[in-house]
Amino acid sequence: MNRDFHKIISYAASKNKVNKVVVYTNGTICPSVEKIIAIANPKVFVFITTYGNLSKKTDPLKALLTKFGIPFNCQPAYGWTDCASIEDQRRNEDNLSETFKNCCAKHFTTITMGRLFRCPFSANVERLSAIPDIPEDFIEIRGYAKLKEQEKDSRKRLLWNFLRNKAYIGACNFCKGRTYGDPEITPGIQTKTVIQYHKYTRIKADVVL
Repeated sequence: MNRDFHKIISYAASKNKVNKVVVYTNGTICPSVEKIIAIANPKVFVFITTYGNLSKKTDPLKALLTKFGIPFNCQPAYGWTDCASIEDQRRNEDNLSETFKNCCAKHFTTITMGRLFRCPFSANVERLSAIPDIPEDFIEIRGYAKLKEQEKDSRKRLLWNFLRNKAYIGACNFCKGRTYGDPEITPGIQTKTVIQYHKYTRIKADVVL
């Protein structure tokens, strides 16, 4: 959906410290030949997850990837569970720790809005303002390059603790939980109406980094 995706992928693949760039797509869009050529790098791998008739561009996409030697995997979607609703679960600290411990997505680090989150759910509910403001649920990474070395070291320690030592995050209290072995649901069903949710007020403040 990002029109400059080919530039982002090419840039990431050009870095020596990057061993592999895995691109996930649902096969609903087939990029232009020029953009496919731009991502043709030995480090790039494309993972196509299909959703029946919704993934109508899968065949032409596979043809282009094959033509330009870009390795890929294509398989139907599976493993979807009913974990997308946003509501206050009123969990105590022990329940929150248990929910986080059993979560299969707690290491799906997500970057959005210049912030790093532990999981996609946490990132999404923050972007939607669907939970109260919880600054401990993310690490601000915007402006990191402009920090002084001492400040960078401090931010790195903060990041390490955030990724390795958190017992849970505040967003866990608004998540139904995402555990391996949960009952599966049919993937890719489209909503016909707008899904309502409670939106919390955010107080905007100027942050100087």
